[in-house]
Amino acid sequence: MKIKNSYVKSIATLVSGSTLAQIISLASFPIMAWLYTPEEIGVLTMILTVITMFSGVISARYDVVIVSDKDEANVHALIKLSFLICLIASIIISLGSTVYFYTTDQFRSSIFWVTCAVFFLLFTSGLTNILMAYNNRNREYKLMTAVQVIRAIFKECLTAIFGMFKFGATGLVLATLVGQAAGLRRQSKSLESKIKDIWNANIRHVAILYLKQPIYSTPSIFVNSFSYASLNIFIQKLFGFSLLGYYYMAFRILGLPLTVISFNISRVYYEEASREYNTTRNYIKTFKKTSIILTLIAVPMVLCMYFLAPPVISWLFGGEWEQTGLFIKVLAPMFGIRFIVSALSPGMLISSKQKLELLIQFLFCIAAILGYMYTKETNSTIVQFLSIISYSYFAIYVVYFLVLYGYSMKNPSNA
Repeated sequence: MKIKNSYVKSIATLVSGSTLAQIISLASFPIMAWLYTPEEIGVLTMILTVITMFSGVISARYDVVIVSDKDEANVHALIKLSFLICLIASIIISLGSTVYFYTTDQFRSSIFWVTCAVFFLLFTSGLTNILMAYNNRNREYKLMTAVQVIRAIFKECLTAIFGMFKFGATGLVLATLVGQAAGLRRQSKSLESKIKDIWNANIRHVAILYLKQPIYSTPSIFVNSFSYASLNIFIQKLFGFSLLGYYYMAFRILGLPLTVISFNISRVYYEEASREYNTTRNYIKTFKKTSIILTLIAVPMVLCMYFLAPPVISWLFGGEWEQTGLFIKVLAPMFGIRFIVSALSPGMLISSKQKLELLIQFLFCIAAILGYMYTKETNSTIVQFLSIISYSYFAIYVVYFLVLYGYSMKNPSNA
């Protein structure tokens, strides 16, 4: 009973702070819609597309196992390895992205600053992943919660200030940069006394020990990120920057529960499920308990977004943003099941099924590409395109959930 109460308390701690961060972000959406044009928001979206694709794999997923490794010396080595990979990858990706941005008129004249922005956003995202993993390992849930709130305050306040002074897309990017970097010092405080041990750590051993991370987990997460980030590219190519701006606002609103609730539950779930597996060789109890919690949150959330989003968005943002409300309605069911399955997906890592996870993630990528090809060939509307994405992704997530459920009951060595 004590373990169960501790588990629920951990989730409650993270979600309570996340709820505050969510409220701050929600309050900023109308302000953002009033102060920026859809095209300016579309420009920000294209920069964030690169970050979305690579931020989850910027350390080759070595940062993820910081949570579960029992050896503190290995943890120090994993932190060092993750940091070095993050730094090198951020440089390579930001330089590589210049080729893409240079082909777009909106970015060509400011290509240097765009490249710098991409680098700093990628690098700070990687640092955040590493520190979050270490904080999670030490169950520093109050710290993790506080950092989320700090970042939301910095980002949304600066977004409003820059908007009032007509900074345009530049203001949106600057606000995102500062918000991403806020709280890093506070997160790293518990590591300050261990810096020497970290830099003297032997990274070769852990690099080989967790070689499955870059080989299987990294491609899987990248493919999953691409399946969503590519939608931004497809929408921009098919329908232009303005409609991309409308879609981005819908995506952010739908993604808030995912970012601040589902991901936090996932962190606690991974830590708790790993402990259960180390004891019982399965993690079905944690899986069922977490699934129930997620479902109880997801169902009313989806119903509210489906029925209330169109009129509420038009009323809050103005009639110009009616499209955003319609996009939310179309995508709500898919985001609901994604909310559940994403939090449970670390089960693939616990069960050592990274190969299968990669195959499942490829299905999302294939669905996105086929949806783009069909829409381009038939000159379909953006609503029709998003409907295709919503239905196909929903079906794949159902299959994904059933696979996760099956492996939660099995001993991974015999599965």
